[in-house]
Amino acid sequence: MGNLEQLRNFLFREVSIATNPDDVLDTYIFCNLNELTDTFLNLLIYQPQEKEIEETGKKILPALLQFSNDTIEVERLNTAIENIATGFESFLKLIAELKYGNSEPLKYKGNGVQYLGLLSTTMGKLLEGKVEKVNPRDNSIPNLLAPIVTFSYTSVNIRDKIYDNIRQLRNEVHLTPSRSMNELFKHFRDCISAYFFAIEENIAIIRPFVDPVFGYLQNLKTDYERQNNFFVNIDSEESIESSKEWADLEVLEIFENRNGGDKEIIKMPVLKAIEDNSCLWLIGEPGSGKTTSIQAYLFYEANKILNNGFLKDKKIPIIVEARLLTTSISIKEYILNSTKIDLQNFNSLIRNDNLKIFIDGINELPNEIQVNIQKEIESMLLDFEDLSLIISSRRYGFTKILDFKIFELLPLSIEQIEIYINKYISNQNKATTIFDQIVQSDGLLLDFARNPMLLKMIIQVGVRGQMQSNFGLLFKRFIEWIYEREKEKKVQFN
Repeated sequence: MGNLEQLRNFLFREVSIATNPDDVLDTYIFCNLNELTDTFLNLLIYQPQEKEIEETGKKILPALLQFSNDTIEVERLNTAIENIATGFESFLKLIAELKYGNSEPLKYKGNGVQYLGLLSTTMGKLLEGKVEKVNPRDNSIPNLLAPIVTFSYTSVNIRDKIYDNIRQLRNEVHLTPSRSMNELFKHFRDCISAYFFAIEENIAIIRPFVDPVFGYLQNLKTDYERQNNFFVNIDSEESIESSKEWADLEVLEIFENRNGGDKEIIKMPVLKAIEDNSCLWLIGEPGSGKTTSIQAYLFYEANKILNNGFLKDKKIPIIVEARLLTTSISIKEYILNSTKIDLQNFNSLIRNDNLKIFIDGINELPNEIQVNIQKEIESMLLDFEDLSLIISSRRYGFTKILDFKIFELLPLSIEQIEIYINKYISNQNKATTIFDQIVQSDGLLLDFARNPMLLKMIIQVGVRGQMQSNFGLLFKRFIEWIYEREKEKKVQFN
Protein backbone atom coordinates (compact mmCIF):
# COMPACT_ATOMS: atom_id res chain seq x y z
CA MET A 1 0.00 0.00 0.00
CA GLY A 2 2.88 2.32 0.82
CA ASN A 3 4.43 1.72 -2.62
CA LEU A 4 1.12 2.52 -4.29
CA GLU A 5 0.81 5.79 -2.39
CA GLN A 6 4.36 6.66 -3.38
CA LEU A 7 3.54 5.79 -7.01
CA ARG A 8 0.38 7.86 -6.84
CA ASN A 9 2.28 10.92 -5.65
CA PHE A 10 4.95 10.32 -8.29
CA LEU A 11 2.40 10.15 -11.12
CA PHE A 12 0.66 13.24 -9.77
CA ARG A 13 3.96 15.11 -9.85
CA GLU A 14 5.39 13.81 -13.13
CA VAL A 15 2.38 13.58 -15.45
CA SER A 16 0.13 16.52 -14.68
CA ILE A 17 0.72 17.89 -18.18
CA ALA A 18 0.85 16.02 -21.51
CA THR A 19 3.18 17.29 -24.25
CA ASN A 20 2.72 16.71 -27.97
CA PRO A 21 5.66 14.51 -29.09
CA ASP A 22 5.86 16.56 -32.32
CA ASP A 23 5.48 20.01 -30.75
CA VAL A 24 6.74 20.74 -27.24
CA LEU A 25 4.75 23.97 -27.17
CA ASP A 26 1.49 22.03 -27.57
CA THR A 27 0.47 20.89 -24.09
CA TYR A 28 -2.60 19.60 -22.28
CA ILE A 29 -3.30 19.97 -18.56
CA PHE A 30 -5.07 17.02 -16.99
CA CYS A 31 -7.89 18.31 -14.80
CA ASN A 32 -9.06 16.40 -11.72
CA LEU A 33 -5.66 14.71 -11.61
CA ASN A 34 -6.32 13.15 -8.20
CA GLU A 35 -9.37 11.27 -9.46
CA LEU A 36 -7.70 10.42 -12.76
CA THR A 37 -4.67 8.91 -11.00
CA ASP A 38 -6.76 6.98 -8.48
CA THR A 39 -8.95 5.53 -11.26
CA PHE A 40 -5.85 4.52 -13.25
CA LEU A 41 -4.34 2.66 -10.29
CA ASN A 42 -7.68 1.12 -9.30
CA LEU A 43 -8.13 -0.22 -12.83
CA LEU A 44 -4.69 -1.82 -12.73
CA ILE A 45 -5.72 -3.64 -9.55
CA TYR A 46 -9.10 -4.66 -11.01
CA GLN A 47 -9.47 -8.34 -11.91
CA PRO A 48 -10.93 -8.75 -15.42
CA GLN A 49 -13.08 -11.71 -16.47
CA GLU A 50 -11.08 -12.77 -19.53
CA LYS A 51 -7.86 -14.77 -19.07
CA GLU A 52 -6.25 -13.06 -22.08
CA ILE A 53 -5.98 -9.80 -20.13
CA GLU A 54 -5.91 -10.95 -16.49
CA GLU A 55 -2.17 -10.19 -16.23
CA THR A 56 -2.57 -6.60 -17.44
CA GLY A 57 -2.15 -4.92 -14.06
CA LYS A 58 0.51 -7.39 -12.95
CA LYS A 59 2.59 -6.42 -15.96
CA ILE A 60 2.13 -2.64 -15.86
CA LEU A 61 2.12 -1.92 -12.12
CA PRO A 62 5.61 -3.29 -11.29
CA ALA A 63 6.96 -1.40 -14.31
CA LEU A 64 5.49 1.85 -12.99
CA LEU A 65 6.96 1.20 -9.56
CA GLN A 66 10.44 0.97 -11.10
CA PHE A 67 10.16 4.65 -11.97
CA SER A 68 8.77 5.76 -8.60
CA ASN A 69 11.18 3.78 -6.41
CA ASP A 70 13.62 5.72 -4.26
CA THR A 71 16.48 3.81 -5.87
CA ILE A 72 16.44 3.80 -9.67
CA GLU A 73 18.37 1.35 -11.87
CA VAL A 74 18.67 2.38 -15.52
CA GLU A 75 18.87 -1.23 -16.75
CA ARG A 76 15.54 -2.06 -15.12
CA LEU A 77 13.94 1.11 -16.46
CA ASN A 78 14.57 -0.05 -20.03
CA THR A 79 12.59 -3.23 -19.38
CA ALA A 80 9.97 -1.26 -17.46
CA ILE A 81 9.32 1.19 -20.31
CA GLU A 82 8.97 -1.74 -22.70
CA ASN A 83 6.33 -3.31 -20.43
CA ILE A 84 4.48 0.00 -20.05
CA ALA A 85 4.42 0.62 -23.82
CA THR A 86 3.44 -2.93 -24.81
CA GLY A 87 0.94 -3.13 -21.93
CA PHE A 88 -1.19 -0.35 -23.42
CA GLU A 89 -2.80 -2.80 -25.87
CA SER A 90 -4.11 -5.07 -23.12
CA PHE A 91 -5.06 -1.97 -21.12
CA LEU A 92 -7.33 -0.86 -23.97
CA LYS A 93 -8.82 -4.36 -24.06
CA LEU A 94 -9.44 -4.11 -20.32
CA ILE A 95 -11.42 -0.90 -20.89
CA ALA A 96 -13.23 -2.64 -23.76
CA GLU A 97 -14.34 -5.41 -21.37
CA LEU A 98 -16.03 -2.83 -19.14
CA LYS A 99 -17.48 -0.98 -22.13
CA TYR A 100 -18.66 -3.87 -24.29
CA GLY A 101 -18.12 -7.15 -22.43
CA ASN A 102 -21.65 -7.58 -21.09
CA SER A 103 -23.66 -5.30 -23.36
CA GLU A 104 -22.17 -6.12 -26.78
CA PRO A 105 -20.28 -9.44 -26.63
CA LEU A 106 -20.00 -9.69 -30.44
CA LYS A 107 -17.81 -6.58 -30.45
CA TYR A 108 -15.75 -7.70 -27.50
CA LYS A 109 -15.26 -11.45 -28.10
CA GLY A 110 -16.47 -11.91 -31.67
CA ASN A 111 -18.32 -14.98 -32.97
CA GLY A 112 -15.45 -16.92 -34.55
CA VAL A 113 -17.23 -16.86 -37.91
CA GLN A 114 -17.15 -13.25 -39.06
CA TYR A 115 -15.42 -11.35 -36.26
CA LEU A 116 -12.62 -12.14 -33.82
CA GLY A 117 -13.64 -9.38 -31.39
CA LEU A 118 -11.63 -6.64 -29.71
CA LEU A 119 -9.90 -9.25 -27.55
CA SER A 120 -8.10 -10.48 -30.67
CA THR A 121 -7.59 -7.07 -32.31
CA THR A 122 -4.13 -5.54 -32.49
CA MET A 123 -3.13 -2.09 -31.26
CA GLY A 124 -3.56 -0.11 -34.48
CA LYS A 125 -7.15 -1.22 -35.05
CA LEU A 126 -7.93 -1.02 -31.32
CA LEU A 127 -7.09 2.67 -31.41
CA GLU A 128 -9.37 3.12 -34.42
CA GLY A 129 -12.12 1.04 -32.83
CA LYS A 130 -12.21 -1.46 -35.71
CA VAL A 131 -13.07 -5.01 -34.65
CA GLU A 132 -10.79 -7.60 -36.27
CA LYS A 133 -12.44 -9.89 -38.82
CA VAL A 134 -11.78 -13.62 -39.10
CA ASN A 135 -10.82 -12.93 -42.71
CA PRO A 136 -9.63 -9.31 -43.01
CA ARG A 137 -9.78 -9.51 -46.83
CA ASP A 138 -13.42 -10.50 -46.95
CA ASN A 139 -15.07 -7.25 -48.00
CA SER A 140 -18.51 -8.87 -48.02
CA ILE A 141 -18.46 -8.67 -44.23
CA PRO A 142 -19.12 -5.10 -43.06
CA ASN A 143 -16.65 -3.38 -40.77
CA LEU A 144 -17.71 -3.55 -37.13
CA LEU A 145 -16.88 -0.42 -35.14
CA ALA A 146 -16.41 -0.44 -31.37
CA PRO A 147 -14.55 2.72 -30.30
CA ILE A 148 -12.54 2.52 -27.10
CA VAL A 149 -10.83 5.88 -27.49
CA THR A 150 -11.12 8.76 -29.95
CA PHE A 151 -8.33 8.44 -32.50
CA SER A 152 -7.37 9.28 -36.09
CA TYR A 153 -4.01 8.71 -37.78
CA THR A 154 -4.38 11.97 -39.71
CA SER A 155 -5.24 14.18 -36.74
CA VAL A 156 -2.73 16.64 -35.29
CA ASN A 157 -4.63 16.75 -31.99
CA ILE A 158 -2.32 16.23 -29.01
CA ARG A 159 -4.32 13.23 -27.79
CA ASP A 160 -4.10 11.48 -31.18
CA LYS A 161 -0.38 12.19 -31.36
CA ILE A 162 0.14 10.74 -27.88
CA TYR A 163 -1.80 7.58 -28.81
CA ASP A 164 0.14 7.16 -32.04
CA ASN A 165 3.40 7.75 -30.20
CA ILE A 166 2.80 4.91 -27.74
CA ARG A 167 1.81 2.65 -30.66
CA GLN A 168 5.11 3.38 -32.40
CA LEU A 169 7.07 3.01 -29.17
CA ARG A 170 5.39 -0.35 -28.57
CA ASN A 171 6.57 -1.53 -32.02
CA GLU A 172 10.09 -0.15 -31.69
CA VAL A 173 10.91 -0.38 -28.01
CA HIS A 174 12.70 -3.75 -28.21
CA LEU A 175 14.96 -2.48 -31.00
CA THR A 176 16.67 0.01 -28.68
CA PRO A 177 17.58 -1.91 -25.51
CA SER A 178 19.53 0.95 -23.93
CA ARG A 179 18.41 4.56 -23.48
CA SER A 180 19.54 7.54 -21.48
CA MET A 181 17.76 8.52 -18.28
CA ASN A 182 16.26 11.59 -19.99
CA GLU A 183 14.91 9.46 -22.85
CA LEU A 184 13.44 6.94 -20.44
CA PHE A 185 11.59 9.57 -18.42
CA LYS A 186 10.34 11.30 -21.56
CA HIS A 187 8.98 7.97 -22.83
CA PHE A 188 7.48 7.35 -19.40
CA ARG A 189 5.61 10.67 -19.38
CA ASP A 190 4.40 10.14 -22.95
CA CYS A 191 3.17 6.62 -22.16
CA ILE A 192 1.37 7.61 -18.97
CA SER A 193 -0.23 10.51 -20.84
CA ALA A 194 -1.71 7.92 -23.23
CA TYR A 195 -3.04 5.90 -20.29
CA PHE A 196 -4.50 9.04 -18.71
CA PHE A 197 -6.18 10.12 -21.93
CA ALA A 198 -7.77 6.66 -22.25
CA ILE A 199 -8.98 6.84 -18.64
CA GLU A 200 -10.26 10.39 -19.06
CA GLU A 201 -12.32 9.42 -22.12
CA ASN A 202 -13.88 6.42 -20.38
CA ILE A 203 -13.95 7.40 -16.73
CA ALA A 204 -17.75 7.34 -16.44
CA ILE A 205 -17.72 3.72 -17.65
CA ILE A 206 -14.74 2.62 -15.57
CA ARG A 207 -15.42 4.03 -12.12
CA PRO A 208 -18.53 2.00 -11.15
CA PHE A 209 -16.38 -1.12 -11.60
CA VAL A 210 -13.30 0.02 -9.65
CA ASP A 211 -14.41 2.72 -7.19
CA PRO A 212 -16.66 1.79 -4.22
CA VAL A 213 -18.28 5.25 -4.20
CA PHE A 214 -19.30 4.99 -7.85
CA GLY A 215 -20.34 1.38 -7.36
CA TYR A 216 -22.64 2.57 -4.57
CA LEU A 217 -24.08 5.33 -6.76
CA GLN A 218 -24.68 2.84 -9.56
CA ASN A 219 -26.53 0.58 -7.11
CA LEU A 220 -28.61 3.56 -5.95
CA LYS A 221 -29.60 4.26 -9.53
CA THR A 222 -30.31 0.61 -10.33
CA ASP A 223 -32.38 0.10 -7.17
CA TYR A 224 -34.39 3.22 -7.93
CA GLU A 225 -35.08 2.11 -11.51
CA ARG A 226 -35.99 -1.39 -10.35
CA GLN A 227 -38.37 0.01 -7.74
CA ASN A 228 -39.87 2.38 -10.29
CA ASN A 229 -40.40 -0.48 -12.76
CA PHE A 230 -42.11 -2.50 -10.04
CA PHE A 231 -44.93 0.05 -10.08
CA VAL A 232 -45.31 0.16 -13.87
CA ASN A 233 -48.98 -0.09 -14.76
CA ILE A 234 -49.59 -2.83 -17.33
CA ASP A 235 -53.09 -1.53 -18.07
CA SER A 236 -53.46 0.85 -20.99
CA GLU A 237 -52.40 3.84 -18.87
CA GLU A 238 -49.00 5.47 -18.78
CA SER A 239 -46.45 5.17 -15.98
CA ILE A 240 -44.04 7.92 -15.04
CA GLU A 241 -40.90 7.95 -12.94
CA SER A 242 -41.25 8.93 -9.30
CA SER A 243 -38.46 11.47 -9.81
CA LYS A 244 -40.71 13.24 -12.32
CA GLU A 245 -43.95 12.67 -10.40
CA TRP A 246 -43.27 14.75 -7.34
CA ALA A 247 -40.37 16.97 -8.38
CA ASP A 248 -42.69 19.96 -7.94
CA LEU A 249 -43.81 19.13 -4.38
CA GLU A 250 -43.52 22.15 -2.13
CA VAL A 251 -42.45 22.69 1.47
CA LEU A 252 -42.95 25.41 4.04
CA GLU A 253 -40.09 26.68 6.15
CA ILE A 254 -41.36 28.23 9.38
CA PHE A 255 -38.98 30.16 11.62
CA GLU A 256 -38.91 32.98 14.11
CA ASN A 257 -38.48 36.46 12.72
CA ARG A 258 -34.99 37.71 13.60
CA ASN A 259 -36.46 41.08 14.56
CA GLY A 260 -38.71 39.52 17.17
CA GLY A 261 -41.93 39.81 15.19
CA ASP A 262 -44.32 37.13 14.00
CA LYS A 263 -43.11 33.85 12.53
CA GLU A 264 -42.02 34.01 8.91
CA ILE A 265 -43.14 31.45 6.34
CA ILE A 266 -41.29 30.66 3.12
CA LYS A 267 -42.64 28.32 0.43
CA MET A 268 -40.33 26.62 -2.04
CA PRO A 269 -39.93 23.37 -4.06
CA VAL A 270 -38.81 20.49 -1.87
CA LEU A 271 -35.80 19.65 -4.05
CA LYS A 272 -34.59 23.25 -3.85
CA ALA A 273 -34.85 23.14 -0.05
CA ILE A 274 -32.72 19.98 -0.01
CA GLU A 275 -30.23 21.46 -2.48
CA ASP A 276 -29.83 24.82 -0.74
CA ASN A 277 -29.52 23.64 2.88
CA SER A 278 -26.73 21.60 4.36
CA CYS A 279 -28.82 20.41 7.33
CA LEU A 280 -32.60 20.23 7.65
CA TRP A 281 -35.59 18.33 8.94
CA LEU A 282 -38.07 17.18 6.29
CA ILE A 283 -41.39 16.43 7.95
CA GLY A 284 -44.83 15.50 6.65
CA GLU A 285 -47.84 13.26 7.00
CA PRO A 286 -47.60 9.58 5.98
CA GLY A 287 -47.66 9.41 2.17
CA SER A 288 -46.89 13.12 1.76
CA GLY A 289 -43.75 12.42 -0.30
CA LYS A 290 -40.86 12.47 2.19
CA THR A 291 -39.21 9.26 1.01
CA THR A 292 -40.13 9.88 -2.64
CA SER A 293 -38.59 13.37 -2.53
CA ILE A 294 -35.40 11.98 -1.02
CA GLN A 295 -35.29 9.21 -3.62
CA ALA A 296 -35.78 11.75 -6.41
CA TYR A 297 -32.88 13.84 -5.11
CA LEU A 298 -30.67 10.76 -4.70
CA PHE A 299 -31.46 9.67 -8.25
CA TYR A 300 -30.79 13.11 -9.75
CA GLU A 301 -27.47 13.55 -7.96
CA ALA A 302 -26.26 9.97 -8.49
CA ASN A 303 -27.07 10.30 -12.19
CA LYS A 304 -25.18 13.58 -12.52
CA ILE A 305 -22.05 12.15 -10.90
CA LEU A 306 -22.22 8.85 -12.81
CA ASN A 307 -22.70 10.57 -16.17
CA ASN A 308 -19.79 12.94 -15.57
CA GLY A 309 -17.43 10.38 -14.03
CA PHE A 310 -15.73 12.96 -11.79
CA LEU A 311 -16.73 14.04 -8.30
CA LYS A 312 -14.98 17.41 -8.40
CA ASP A 313 -16.87 19.49 -5.82
CA LYS A 314 -20.09 17.45 -5.97
CA LYS A 315 -21.69 15.94 -2.88
CA ILE A 316 -22.17 12.17 -2.86
CA PRO A 317 -25.73 11.38 -1.71
CA ILE A 318 -25.80 8.65 0.95
CA ILE A 319 -29.08 7.16 2.17
CA VAL A 320 -29.47 5.71 5.66
CA GLU A 321 -32.71 3.83 6.28
CA ALA A 322 -33.36 4.70 9.89
CA ARG A 323 -35.37 1.52 10.56
CA LEU A 324 -32.17 -0.50 10.06
CA LEU A 325 -30.21 1.37 12.74
CA THR A 326 -29.88 -0.31 16.12
CA THR A 327 -28.04 0.27 19.37
CA SER A 328 -25.16 -1.73 17.87
CA ILE A 329 -25.22 -0.23 14.35
CA SER A 330 -24.27 3.46 14.19
CA ILE A 331 -24.80 5.83 11.29
CA LYS A 332 -21.13 5.65 10.38
CA GLU A 333 -21.08 1.84 10.49
CA TYR A 334 -24.22 1.69 8.36
CA ILE A 335 -22.63 3.96 5.73
CA LEU A 336 -19.35 2.04 5.67
CA ASN A 337 -21.22 -1.24 5.23
CA SER A 338 -23.56 0.00 2.51
CA THR A 339 -20.99 1.96 0.47
CA LYS A 340 -18.03 -0.43 0.96
CA ILE A 341 -15.69 2.53 1.43
CA ASP A 342 -13.07 2.39 4.17
CA LEU A 343 -13.01 4.61 7.24
CA GLN A 344 -10.10 6.73 5.97
CA ASN A 345 -11.90 7.46 2.70
CA PHE A 346 -15.15 8.20 4.56
CA ASN A 347 -13.42 10.71 6.86
CA SER A 348 -11.68 12.31 3.89
CA LEU A 349 -14.94 12.67 1.92
CA ILE A 350 -16.86 14.11 4.86
CA ARG A 351 -14.01 16.42 5.81
CA ASN A 352 -13.89 17.78 2.25
CA ASP A 353 -17.68 18.29 2.25
CA ASN A 354 -18.18 15.63 -0.44
CA LEU A 355 -21.03 13.79 1.34
CA LYS A 356 -24.71 14.61 1.79
CA ILE A 357 -26.24 12.11 4.21
CA PHE A 358 -29.98 11.36 4.31
CA ILE A 359 -31.55 9.62 7.31
CA ASP A 360 -35.02 8.58 6.23
CA GLY A 361 -37.81 7.80 8.70
CA ILE A 362 -36.26 8.58 12.06
CA ASN A 363 -39.76 8.49 13.59
CA GLU A 364 -39.80 4.71 13.06
CA LEU A 365 -37.14 4.23 15.73
CA PRO A 366 -37.56 3.73 19.49
CA ASN A 367 -36.61 6.75 21.62
CA GLU A 368 -33.49 5.00 22.90
CA ILE A 369 -32.04 4.71 19.39
CA GLN A 370 -33.11 8.27 18.51
CA VAL A 371 -31.12 9.51 21.50
CA ASN A 372 -28.08 7.54 20.30
CA ILE A 373 -28.45 9.02 16.83
CA GLN A 374 -28.69 12.51 18.28
CA LYS A 375 -25.45 11.99 20.23
CA GLU A 376 -23.65 10.55 17.21
CA ILE A 377 -24.74 13.41 14.95
CA GLU A 378 -23.73 16.02 17.53
CA SER A 379 -20.32 14.36 17.75
CA MET A 380 -19.99 14.30 13.95
CA LEU A 381 -20.92 17.99 13.78
CA LEU A 382 -18.14 18.78 16.23
CA ASP A 383 -15.63 16.78 14.17
CA PHE A 384 -16.89 17.93 10.76
CA GLU A 385 -18.47 21.38 10.90
CA ASP A 386 -19.45 21.25 7.20
CA LEU A 387 -21.46 18.04 7.61
CA SER A 388 -24.49 17.90 5.29
CA LEU A 389 -27.41 15.99 6.79
CA ILE A 390 -31.09 15.68 5.85
CA ILE A 391 -33.43 13.88 8.28
CA SER A 392 -37.04 12.93 7.52
CA SER A 393 -39.77 12.29 10.04
CA ARG A 394 -43.53 12.11 10.26
CA ARG A 395 -45.20 15.31 11.37
CA TYR A 396 -47.32 13.67 14.06
CA GLY A 397 -45.31 13.34 17.26
CA PHE A 398 -42.31 15.11 15.71
CA THR A 399 -39.64 16.17 18.19
CA LYS A 400 -36.85 18.50 17.11
CA ILE A 401 -33.94 16.64 18.70
CA LEU A 402 -31.41 18.56 16.57
CA ASP A 403 -31.35 22.30 15.91
CA PHE A 404 -31.81 22.13 12.13
CA LYS A 405 -34.19 24.11 9.95
CA ILE A 406 -37.62 22.49 9.63
CA PHE A 407 -39.34 22.10 6.27
CA GLU A 408 -42.86 20.67 6.14
CA LEU A 409 -44.26 19.10 2.98
CA LEU A 410 -47.45 20.78 1.86
CA PRO A 411 -50.59 18.98 0.70
CA LEU A 412 -51.06 18.98 -3.07
CA SER A 413 -52.93 21.94 -4.49
CA ILE A 414 -55.84 21.41 -6.88
CA GLU A 415 -53.55 22.55 -9.71
CA GLN A 416 -50.90 19.99 -8.75
CA ILE A 417 -53.53 17.24 -8.54
CA GLU A 418 -54.69 18.06 -12.07
CA ILE A 419 -51.12 18.22 -13.42
CA TYR A 420 -50.26 14.84 -11.93
CA ILE A 421 -53.43 13.16 -13.22
CA ASN A 422 -52.67 14.47 -16.72
CA LYS A 423 -49.08 13.27 -16.43
CA TYR A 424 -50.15 9.80 -15.40
CA ILE A 425 -53.17 9.17 -17.64
CA SER A 426 -52.61 9.50 -21.38
CA ASN A 427 -56.32 9.32 -22.20
CA GLN A 428 -57.40 12.95 -21.83
CA ASN A 429 -61.10 12.13 -21.44
CA LYS A 430 -60.41 9.64 -18.69
CA ALA A 431 -58.04 12.07 -16.95
CA THR A 432 -60.66 14.82 -17.04
CA THR A 433 -63.34 12.47 -15.70
CA ILE A 434 -61.22 11.43 -12.72
CA PHE A 435 -60.21 15.01 -11.94
CA ASP A 436 -63.86 16.15 -12.08
CA GLN A 437 -64.91 13.31 -9.78
CA ILE A 438 -62.32 14.44 -7.24
CA VAL A 439 -63.09 18.15 -7.22
CA GLN A 440 -66.87 17.67 -7.40
CA SER A 441 -66.98 15.15 -4.55
CA ASP A 442 -68.27 15.91 -1.06
CA GLY A 443 -64.80 17.05 -0.03
CA LEU A 444 -63.50 13.82 1.48
CA LEU A 445 -62.16 12.50 -1.84
CA LEU A 446 -60.43 15.84 -2.46
CA ASP A 447 -58.82 15.63 0.99
CA PHE A 448 -57.52 12.16 0.06
CA ALA A 449 -56.20 13.46 -3.28
CA ARG A 450 -54.08 16.15 -1.59
CA ASN A 451 -51.88 13.31 -0.28
CA PRO A 452 -49.54 12.01 -3.05
CA MET A 453 -49.74 8.37 -1.96
CA LEU A 454 -53.54 8.44 -1.73
CA LEU A 455 -53.78 10.26 -5.06
CA LYS A 456 -51.95 7.35 -6.66
CA MET A 457 -54.48 4.99 -5.14
CA ILE A 458 -57.40 7.14 -6.35
CA ILE A 459 -56.04 7.17 -9.90
CA GLN A 460 -55.47 3.41 -10.05
CA VAL A 461 -58.95 2.74 -8.72
CA GLY A 462 -60.50 5.51 -10.83
CA VAL A 463 -59.19 4.25 -14.17
CA ARG A 464 -61.08 1.02 -13.47
CA GLY A 465 -64.30 2.91 -12.83
CA GLN A 466 -64.38 2.03 -9.12
CA MET A 467 -63.96 5.44 -7.50
CA GLN A 468 -64.59 5.42 -3.72
CA SER A 469 -64.90 8.28 -1.25
CA ASN A 470 -64.64 5.90 1.69
CA PHE A 471 -61.00 5.31 2.65
CA GLY A 472 -61.54 1.67 3.59
CA LEU A 473 -63.23 0.86 0.27
CA LEU A 474 -60.64 2.89 -1.64
CA PHE A 475 -57.81 0.93 -0.05
CA LYS A 476 -59.64 -2.38 -0.68
CA ARG A 477 -60.06 -1.58 -4.38
CA PHE A 478 -56.41 -0.54 -4.62
CA ILE A 479 -55.22 -3.82 -3.09
CA GLU A 480 -57.48 -5.72 -5.49
CA TRP A 481 -55.87 -3.83 -8.37
CA ILE A 482 -52.35 -4.72 -7.15
CA TYR A 483 -53.35 -8.38 -6.79
CA GLU A 484 -54.80 -8.53 -10.31
CA ARG A 485 -51.81 -6.70 -11.75
CA GLU A 486 -49.30 -9.04 -10.14
CA LYS A 487 -51.25 -12.06 -11.41
CA GLU A 488 -51.15 -10.60 -14.91
CA LYS A 489 -47.44 -9.84 -14.65
CA LYS A 490 -46.78 -13.43 -13.57
CA VAL A 491 -48.74 -14.73 -16.55
CA GLN A 492 -46.81 -12.46 -18.90
CA PHE A 493 -43.50 -13.46 -17.33
CA ASN A 494 -44.26 -17.17 -17.57
